[in-house]
This record gives sequence, structure tokens and C-alpha cells, in this order.
Amino acid sequence: MHRGRPVKIYFACGGTEQVGFIKDNFQKANLLISAYHWKTIKDKGFRLVNETSDSKVIVDSGAFSIWKSNKKTTLNNYLEFIGRVNEIFKGNAIYVNLDVIPGVFGRKPSKKETEEACEKGYENYLKLIKHKLNIMPVHHQYDNVSWLRKYIKHKPFVLGVSPANDRTTKGRIPYLDESFSIVKDKVRCHGLAVTGDALMKRYPWYSVDSASWTSATGMGVIYKYQNGKVVSHHQSNINKLNIKDVGCVDTIKPNYKIRRTGSINAFMKAEKDITNLWEKRGITFA
Repeated sequence: MHRGRPVKIYFACGGTEQVGFIKDNFQKANLLISAYHWKTIKDKGFRLVNETSDSKVIVDSGAFSIWKSNKKTTLNNYLEFIGRVNEIFKGNAIYVNLDVIPGVFGRKPSKKETEEACEKGYENYLKLIKHKLNIMPVHHQYDNVSWLRKYIKHKPFVLGVSPANDRTTKGRIPYLDESFSIVKDKVRCHGLAVTGDALMKRYPWYSVDSASWTSATGMGVIYKYQNGKVVSHHQSNINKLNIKDVGCVDTIKPNYKIRRTGSINAFMKAEKDITNLWEKRGITFA
């Protein structure tokens, strides 16, 4: 796993409007879509994704969104979706395993619930790889480390590593330190919802993803690349921003497009600089 760009920042897109925005303003970017949000999209939308994505498209199973909304899905539902979009992507995609999320939203699961969820998620992974698909297994912060070792043995193209979303950066570091001490250079790693400066610089990710470029900017936030890292500002903080960054200082909806553009630029600059940082450390990936 040598040569090439070590860090790819993926932009999560909830629909065709966001993909079209990226294509119109940037031509290409690394794209992630979710089966949960894209299940009703017509084929034309997936062709747009395929044309716009700068790397293999990451297709999330939507397991977390389904669990959070207290809905259910099946492996057959996911396979049906994959079968449809794979005709369009033609191998240019990575499909995230259909995880089983333990417990219920708002409550930390018990160890028993977590272990049972890991077992079911692993069963799904074994069934999916039988279809000769490029499947990304995922290890979560509260999962037993034995599952991480088990997935590594399968030598996936890329392994998903998911820090807990209820932990601060400081609370994520012990988990990630242990994970990367086990992974070493055995497999590539993708960080789910990991675009924090400290974590991207501390660990040699193959790729990471975030939806904040669109979700946060819709609420008045803009990301700027300052002093070697991505910094978030609210558009009302006029003392630190130029009018051209936000359109104006209120929350009139059309201004989100200006904030989006600035934020995408910030993440792209970060991608370039973090790539250079890891190359200087002698770490690159194919």
C-alpha cells in the first residue's frame, strides 16, 4: 500500500442537489451517499454521482440513520439497492457493511447488546462479500477489539473505523490509538465522520468523511482554512469574517451556497496539506 494520496476527504451528500452543486462549482470531489437517503433517487441521480466523484463512490448502508429513526431494514433491501446502483457505478464504488446498531437511540448499549450487534453485523459482512462486492466493514469505538482483528484478516480494500459520536476528540484518542496500533499498515482505514484537524494529523487515514460542509453551513456556519487547520465560524461573527464569505450577516437561506463554497475549499486545502504532512512522514497509500 504505497504511492498515491494518503488522505481523501469525502463529502457526504444527502441528495442530487448537493452533488449538482459540487459538480457546478468544483467539477469533481470525493462523494459519499447513503442508501437511506438515496433509496428513492432515480438512475439519473446516480449517474451524476458517478460522473462527479473523484474517487470510488462510498455508499453507506444508512444503518445508523435507520436505527436513529426507529425504522428497520433487511440485508435483502440493501442488496436490492446495491444491485441497482452497481449497474451504474460498475465497480467504482465501496459499499459500507450493513451494521447492526446496538440498543436504542439516547442510551448507551450494554456489553451484551454490543456483542450481539457485532455478531449480526459480521454475519451481514460475510453474506455481502459472497457477492464479490467491495465491502467496507466497520469497527466502532465500543466494539470489542477482537472484531477489529477479525475484519483485518479479511484484508478489505478499506476498513471503516468509527469513533463514538458522543465523545470529544480527547475521548476518541485512546480508542484510535489502540486501533491504529493493531492495524499498523495491514489495511487502509476510513474514518467515519472524522474531519477534525487533530485526528487527521495524528492518524494515517486513507480517507475520512463529513456532512458538515452542507449540514452546518445551512445553519449559518462557514469553515475557513486558517493557520494550517479547518476552523468553523458562524456568519454572525462579522469581526472574524469578510462579507464576501457569507453574503451578509443574517441567516437568509440563499447565502448557504456562498458558505458551502468556502467550506468545500477549506476542506480541500486541508486535504492537500495533510497529504503533504503524511508524505513527509513517509506514509502514502495506493
